[in-house]
Amino acid sequence: MELEALELTCEVEITVGESSARGVKSVEIRTGVPSLEQCLTVCKVFEDTTLCMGVHYSFLEHTCKLMVSDAQLRSGYKIGPDESLAVLKSCVERPTEEPRNHTILIELPILSESCELNVIEQDRVGGVESVSLHEGVESLSACVTLCKLLENQACVGVHYAHWSEICNLIAREENNHGLYYPVDENEIFAFIKECRTNGPAQPQHSIEIPEEDIFPESSDYEDSDEESEDGVTIEYLFQTREYCNISDRTEEKTIKGFVLTSTMPETNSLDNCLFFCRAGWTGVPCAAVMYKLSSRSCNTYGRNETAEVTVPKRAVFKELLGCTNARIEAVPITGLKYYLPTLEEVCKVEVHQAPLLYGWKQMPGDPVPVDSEVTCLELCRIRKRENCTAVVYSQAKECTAMEVTYRLDPINVTRKAFMNLMQCRRGTLVDTLA
Repeated sequence: MELEALELTCEVEITVGESSARGVKSVEIRTGVPSLEQCLTVCKVFEDTTLCMGVHYSFLEHTCKLMVSDAQLRSGYKIGPDESLAVLKSCVERPTEEPRNHTILIELPILSESCELNVIEQDRVGGVESVSLHEGVESLSACVTLCKLLENQACVGVHYAHWSEICNLIAREENNHGLYYPVDENEIFAFIKECRTNGPAQPQHSIEIPEEDIFPESSDYEDSDEESEDGVTIEYLFQTREYCNISDRTEEKTIKGFVLTSTMPETNSLDNCLFFCRAGWTGVPCAAVMYKLSSRSCNTYGRNETAEVTVPKRAVFKELLGCTNARIEAVPITGLKYYLPTLEEVCKVEVHQAPLLYGWKQMPGDPVPVDSEVTCLELCRIRKRENCTAVVYSQAKECTAMEVTYRLDPINVTRKAFMNLMQCRRGTLVDTLA
């Protein structure tokens, strides 16, 4: 019989049912003992002080009597129909099982880090406790990312169940009085050993936060990119706070009257390409852009009567016919699409630019340094089951997760971008242009 609490394997002689035994007597009785195994464990613990050699256990009443030998007793010791007499013959310690541990390297793309994990392949781990549980965590990488973000809770490892998408964050707990943390089959328990930075990731967008201290509030957002009969749309460029008349000339293939003025590699959206055009970095007035999603290249063009441009396949050509500054009261909530590469999602996001917002509160945890607003949005999506639906992204590249509240206290977002995640679905970078 295995005495798990003492890690002993014992040879036991058991008599079950109505019978009698000679030369034994009861010296102590204990109540509320749930099993014969635990009754024998009590006997073994007090073996030296009571000379216990076995037990008399009642399965019906859950009583445990410690028995000793007495050769002078001539009368038989009676055992009832729902009782058992168990005599300990010999016990040996079970060989210590060597931990079957191994190290793996895991990428944390949101934090631009790689971490070594010490995976513990045991069904229980001592000296630890769970400090928080998170549901809807879609990968081990996301679980470890949460652990890294919640360092104020002394997180040293994770317990992750892939089938249920449950992530437990683990901390050290030395005073747990011999209790063990259980780990079921097909679950991963791992300590974080060492992490290193992979290098800066390329941000998908570069939000320019306006310098003014006060921005107007606007409760309504309407998409103003409506095409007129002559194919001209009016689009709002939130980085420059302008309304621009834009003509889509992609179908013309060869377009006269434009000359290349600059090429911007690693441009992650047509919106950014239009912003580069209006920023006027080349010193030549920009009149058009050509953007190719597959290579993320942005070309800007000035006017030139003798030059011409050939529009390649899968590229778009936009001519800017004129822009006007938005009136202060007309600055809208800007609707954008973001591609979140780590999660392979495309999200519709409303960017609010106002000094105060109501109906939101900061989620538990401190602001997290990030490399871009895309990373900030991904952190919110990881915490979606905790009701994260928005973020505040600051000029210092700090990300604060936000959730809805019914309190009337305003939050100050001066010199920050408040980004409200409206809808997300599986998608690719191409879907941001749809």
